[in-house]
Amino acid sequence: GFRPGMSLWFGDEESGKTAQGLMWGKQWQDKYKEKAWVFLFDAEGRMTKLKLNASGIDQSRFSWIRSNLIEDTFDTIEKLVLNNKKGYRYLFILDSLDALIRKEDVVKSFGDAPKVAGGAAIQSMAGKRLSNPIHGCGHHLYQISQIRTQNLMGGSKEAPKASGGKAPKFYADIMGRMYKGWSDTYIKDGSGENAKTIGNKTKIS
Repeated sequence: GFRPGMSLWFGDEESGKTAQGLMWGKQWQDKYKEKAWVFLFDAEGRMTKLKLNASGIDQSRFSWIRSNLIEDTFDTIEKLVLNNKKGYRYLFILDSLDALIRKEDVVKSFGDAPKVAGGAAIQSMAGKRLSNPIHGCGHHLYQISQIRTQNLMGGSKEAPKASGGKAPKFYADIMGRMYKGWSDTYIKDGSGENAKTIGNKTKIS
């Protein structure tokens, strides 16, 4: 039921954001068959072969890109979308926005301050340049973000929000807040004390 465009998924760690992205990749391939291609930009470097195999994705129509350079990530997406002579339908999984870093910040020492809002400015430009061709050409950009909670005066906290700049939220057709599962939401491979946990049910709002 999901459509071409952009989406933003944010929530607690291990709440199922990446797993859902891979599930969407499998469904994308099922829907568009030989025309479907899934790209995973593994900026956090936490994807494993085990997770990938469990997703059921056809790896002959899948590219796993280990990079956290923000310029290279969005440049690659733009080139694929604008130079798609074979008419592929692309699903891009960006895991995650929080792990992306600018090239000029990579070469700095840890004592040098990075440019304030530099990454947010690039994400804003990416939204402006990619929104139209991604929608118009039938692709989807699935973006993952963590959450942040800001302490306010009086000790209260604002509702958790997606981290990062405003651009991913502004251009997103779908936004989902994902909640981490607990013991009563675990999915087991059987019953009894020896049953293994193979997943968990995730609440999305």
